[in-house]
Amino acid sequence: MPLPITVTRDQFVNETRRGGPMAYIGWDSAEMDNVREALVRCHAAIGAVAEARARQELIGAVYTWKQRHPNEFAKRDRVSGGLATKLCVECGLDDYRPPPSQSVLIHGAARVMPQQRQAPRVTPLDRGLGAEMTRLAKAGSRPALVIIDLYGDDFEAQGMNLKFGTGSTVGEHIVRLIDATRFDDHERPAHIPVYVCSKNTTPVGKELNGVFDSALWAAPTLISASRNSVLTDTPLRASLVERGITHVFVTGFDANMCVAASIFGTGTVGPGYEPGFVDYGFDVVTSRFVLASGDRPLRAQDGWPYMGPHV
Repeated sequence: MPLPITVTRDQFVNETRRGGPMAYIGWDSAEMDNVREALVRCHAAIGAVAEARARQELIGAVYTWKQRHPNEFAKRDRVSGGLATKLCVECGLDDYRPPPSQSVLIHGAARVMPQQRQAPRVTPLDRGLGAEMTRLAKAGSRPALVIIDLYGDDFEAQGMNLKFGTGSTVGEHIVRLIDATRFDDHERPAHIPVYVCSKNTTPVGKELNGVFDSALWAAPTLISASRNSVLTDTPLRASLVERGITHVFVTGFDANMCVAASIFGTGTVGPGYEPGFVDYGFDVVTSRFVLASGDRPLRAQDGWPYMGPHV
């Protein structure tokens, strides 16, 4: 039986600043702001389903805050008399490792000429990627699947054989996701657009490993990228806009490099920053189960929220 969340947003704000000079505690990080907002939604949720979803969102926000800003977490915990630790205990984060979500929605927010990453709001979902993709399409949204750099065949090195606590490997989850791009809409077959992105050095005809290529229902749109982000200097964004795409489902390798750069943005702070999907206002849906990162966990410094332990 989970513990009730007794820490409120106002208590969290007031106590974590009590007796702490700004020179010591510093400015509130965006991740700390996300914890406050998640506390509001958690206490406002009505009904078992809404409460469970809000609680999971709070768990992810607290974990991400502690993971990305351990010094801030420690200082605020100290000046508040252990309130941050209390919140972790109430969330069930005795070791700060909540269970993985089936999938997550990373909310996009269109930004005018962004010059650095902005931590997005993340909502854990209780549906798998295929089910969520079909649900969105039938509800009138326009999802698309973007596959990034899945042309290699060394599945062991890529981490394709890991299962993350499920009965299937990352590679098998990806095959199922590709298969879900065809569904019956009012008893008629419908296809969700698929974009296969690879490096501009990839040989023609080798843009997608055969294991995944065989799961395609229709010819994909090929995107050739010269940078880590598949959006930089490619026609991908224009094509998504032309098709009216609202939700981008993302899978690929390496999750800590090209995939993260494409979702969250990359590059130096300033005019050289390269925006990601979320910076252009696209909602991104993905899952730890379809993200290959070799033998490494998803790294917060590359933009990732907590999405489950690397096991």
